[in-house]
Amino acid sequence: MGHTLTPPEKKAFISAELCLMSQPSRSKLGAAVTLYDDLNKAHQLLTLNVHFDGWFLPWHRYFVHAHEQLLRRVCGYRGAHPWWDETREAGHYSTGAVFNAASFGGNGTISGMPGTPEGQRCISDGPFKDYRYAVGPGMNDTEIPRCITRHLNDTFSMGAQQSEVDKCYAMTNYDTASTCLWGRPHVAGHRATGGEGLNIFSSPGDPTFYIHHAFIDRLWWNWQQRDLPKRLNELSGYTTFIEPITGWVNATMDDEMSVFGVHPNATIRQMMDVRGWPSCAEYVEPPAE
Repeated sequence: MGHTLTPPEKKAFISAELCLMSQPSRSKLGAAVTLYDDLNKAHQLLTLNVHFDGWFLPWHRYFVHAHEQLLRRVCGYRGAHPWWDETREAGHYSTGAVFNAASFGGNGTISGMPGTPEGQRCISDGPFKDYRYAVGPGMNDTEIPRCITRHLNDTFSMGAQQSEVDKCYAMTNYDTASTCLWGRPHVAGHRATGGEGLNIFSSPGDPTFYIHHAFIDRLWWNWQQRDLPKRLNELSGYTTFIEPITGWVNATMDDEMSVFGVHPNATIRQMMDVRGWPSCAEYVEPPAE
């Protein structure tokens, strides 16, 4: 995976994303119309299983992997799945490499669009300005497909600065590292993007979700690498955010993760090492400034 893309590489990635947005739904779940919606719907339905618990980091690693594989298998993408260097852009997201017309579009500017929640603003430029979807917001779906909304906030993005990341790297076990990554750089990216990106259920409606979570996964991998192979087997927490009627269930390495048939299932054990199958990936660091 890489962050610094040439203009042709960026164009190829965005074209593949637009391709997913044009492919028919395979899951047929709820309001999913496109294959891109299928992923968003999976995230929406699994929100209470994959946040604030032991599944958070491995499931989102699996989710980004599923996204990448669909780009490749369905849309013929051959490049790297980019990760967003949010540490480098902390404090100035709005003027960085992501939020502009040549990349993922800018801030939300148009209010009052059909289906859009009151007070939310649609993006008005970039390749995704015309995409409409009905998955979310929240656990519900909308009757009228709505636009991608954003409300950029550079102050919130400071939670991804290096000093905050270093606090997470300093954690000595999975539980504290996961909690730190969740509460500092992860939340910072979502809050700084705002709009749909701030909706914990349907945030994948904004395609910056995937480069944001690739960044978070890179941070987890960097943490794992500080004590290999021990941290390839470190896992703790439950399988849900809310206690089930039958009682808490501990997350285990053999838990099977799913996106409802859109991509093959994988166990947590299979996703613990990005270098192994099925990920077969590496994180490429950008050149020093």
